[in-house]
Amino acid sequence: MTSLALAGQAGPVVDRMTLEELLTALTKYGKCGLSYMGDGWHARVDMYVTSVGAEFKVSSDFRMPSSMAAVRQCYERVIKTLADLKVLK
Repeated sequence: MTSLALAGQAGPVVDRMTLEELLTALTKYGKCGLSYMGDGWHARVDMYVTSVGAEFKVSSDFRMPSSMAAVRQCYERVIKTLADLKVLK
């Protein structure tokens, strides 16, 4: 199942995805990164949405308690952003 197919069910499906699956899904939207800042985790993706001619950054909050929490939050925000842009049906 592709990440686009997951969009309608982001909550439950994202909860079952591994860290590797989430990071791989994020790479479909642009350049992603995950870092530990000394006091918590942070994930980000520099997105390129060619269908609407948009380029922007989506990220998790800083100081997330785990790498999985940071990547999951970032992925959910990517899906919401794409839905708001009406890229996802």
